[in-house]
Amino acid sequence: MTRADELTSQILALSRGGKPQIKTLSINRVIGDVYKLIRKTFDKSIRVMLDLDEHIDTIQADTAQMKQMMLNLSINARDAMPKGGMLTIKTFMSRVPDDRTGKDSVIPPGEYVV
Repeated sequence: MTRADELTSQILALSRGGKPQIKTLSINRVIGDVYKLIRKTFDKSIRVMLDLDEHIDTIQADTAQMKQMMLNLSINARDAMPKGGMLTIKTFMSRVPDDRTGKDSVIPPGEYVV
């Protein structure tokens, strides 16, 4: 999706009352798209490394919102490294066990993309 497509999706979401367009997507693909953008725009003193699990599950989300969230997190990380540094973006699967001790957790047991 191009940046213009993303902006159009965000404007349309606002016109629908902010209702996201939820669909099945690959978070790794979203990260790859954001990576292309930040690689071109971030100062070369910020090195960006991707550590993406190839076997990660797909998720249900709004593509434009996920790209915006990843871009915002990346910009925040960049701003926290005024003298340069390394930004690592990693994906993996994690399991919340059925017998977790924090029974008041709002996250139900199951497999999750992190």
